[in-house]
Amino acid sequence: FLGDELEITMEMTTDEGDLTISVIGPDGDVLYEKENIREKAQSTLVADKDGIYRIKVEGNHKGGFKVSWINGS
Repeated sequence: FLGDELEITMEMTTDEGDLTISVIGPDGDVLYEKENIREKAQSTLVADKDGIYRIKVEGNHKGGFKVSWINGS
């Protein structure tokens, strides 16, 4: 919802390769992007528009990862 905070956390273990995490807003704009994450990335964003926000993880990676988010106001 408009004005809500979205806290995103990504934790990973890497045997080889890299991952990138992005948060994409309702209009398709990239609101947050972190490349070459090695262990943990965290960010808090404020929803400035109503709509669907997407979390995108991509890369060439061997290992494991976990993405979590908390939607609060």
